Amino acid sequence: MPIYEYECEECGRTFEIIENITADKEQKKRCSFCYGVLRKIVSPPTLLKNAGVYLYDRRTGKDLIHDR
Repeated sequence: MPIYEYECEECGRTFEIIENITADKEQKKRCSFCYGVLRKIVSPPTLLKNAGVYLYDRRTGKDLIHDR
C-alpha cells in the first residue's frame, strides 16, 4: 500500500498515512491533534545513488552521497 503525506490546514502538522489505493477519495481526513481538515501534499522523491557500503565503511570513487 502506498504512503501518502498530508498536512493539517489548521495547525500545519504533517502526517504520513498508509492508505489503500482504492480508498474513498471523497472522505475528509481529520488531524488527530486539532481535528482540522487534512490536505494531501506532494512529497519530493527520494533518489539515492550510492555505490554501497563496503567493509569498514571505505568509500569508493563512485560514492555520490559522500562526495558533495
